[in-house]
Amino acid sequence: MFKIFIFLLFFVFIACDSDDSASGKESEGCKSDNSCDKNLYCNLKTKSCEVCSVDTGIISFCEDGLCTVSEGDFCMGCQELEGVYCNEDELPYHKIYLKTYKIDQYEVTAASFKECVKDGGCKKKHIYLDESVNCNYNVAGKENYPMNCINWLGAEEYCKWKGKRLPTEAEWEKAARGIDGRMYPWNSSTFGCKFSVVDPDEFINDNEGCALNKTWSIGLLATGISPYGLYDMSGNVMEWVSDYYSNTYYTDIQNIEMPDDSEAKNTDNPQGPETGKSRVLRGGGWKTFSKDVYTFRRTRYVPEFGHDDYGFRCVEDIPKK
Repeated sequence: MFKIFIFLLFFVFIACDSDDSASGKESEGCKSDNSCDKNLYCNLKTKSCEVCSVDTGIISFCEDGLCTVSEGDFCMGCQELEGVYCNEDELPYHKIYLKTYKIDQYEVTAASFKECVKDGGCKKKHIYLDESVNCNYNVAGKENYPMNCINWLGAEEYCKWKGKRLPTEAEWEKAARGIDGRMYPWNSSTFGCKFSVVDPDEFINDNEGCALNKTWSIGLLATGISPYGLYDMSGNVMEWVSDYYSNTYYTDIQNIEMPDDSEAKNTDNPQGPETGKSRVLRGGGWKTFSKDVYTFRRTRYVPEFGHDDYGFRCVEDIPKK
């Protein structure tokens, strides 16, 4: 009887220890670099690891080319998990809050941008047609391809013409990855042309654009949609967002003190740095390798210039009732 009791006691101890490991060691403090285990973020005020939402029950609602992203918390940035390398400007993994918004289901097309130019809402000077033979603007047969070779100024101009705006960096990332911390929009560590218009193998020459060496028509790969129903959030073209770029922004927004009488937090609906020389691009493009199309990967460029793998999509605000 005594041996059976010892065995049961040992079994309970093992089970408890296993449960603690599975929970991500939430009760433990942050690591020395302010990181935590998977699906936990570091609360810098308490120096404790806390849970980020891992709810996978997102209801995708898209209508008339716009997808709704519901309000709530999510964690953005990178976690150094197995096989994943984080750049310094993607750290720390941090929790923010976003209000509800609507975002284009597809990247803006060359045909749509041409309508804006024809209507006088967009200027051709923001299109770099001489930059590449792969520019899609005003090319027969590429009307439904993403508008590329466009600089940030032209992207912003178009969104204003549509009564919309460019997404913030935080809005873009939540729409791409949902709230369960996924590496790719399609929630798999598998990468390639089944999911995205990219360069599937950096060691094979002329393999860009999934061996077509160009962008593809928008919305072709349903296997690669984001949890909110968006197409081409990784690949095809990198997408301009509204934010200025700063390599320390993720740390900065958590350390800025808000006024005592403010009910808001600095991490509520973050708009990016107030000033800067470059603007942020997200999502990777048709020339991009796997490690650079992660949902959290950041890059930047001067807003006055565009490339044949730069494009964009817009956001529509939901009026307050």
